[in-house]
Amino acid sequence: SMLKRLRNAWVWMPRVPGVPIDDFIALQSSTNVIVVDARTEEEQQVSMIPGAISQASFEANESAYTGRTVLVYCTIGVRSARSVRQFRARDINAFNLIGGILAWTHTGRPLQSATGETYRVHVYGKKWDLADDRYESVW
Repeated sequence: SMLKRLRNAWVWMPRVPGVPIDDFIALQSSTNVIVVDARTEEEQQVSMIPGAISQASFEANESAYTGRTVLVYCTIGVRSARSVRQFRARDINAFNLIGGILAWTHTGRPLQSATGETYRVHVYGKKWDLADDRYESVW
């Protein structure tokens, strides 16, 4: 299944602390948490997890988030794992979303675009077209 492929992909990810999607969703509503999107601007323009900010925005205002838990995601978790490692080296309490935005699609929740809720998601290429069938994959 797609979810099994996502989980298997996690095996070769860089070893950093990660949170599964259910925990991510539970933590997301906390005021002490900030969600950071480690993908490119082009990918973010298609859609983002609601409430997330870009990594560039986070790094430009890092002091504003002192003391907060940082949940980082990308498409599947490789780039965000790199970001988590860099953040942790700077004493930021960061965690990687296991399975990335693709795991989010398997919850059936909408994503956010400039025009509102969307079920379009950037999947980084045909190899990573593992989004839930309810979503339109873009690459």
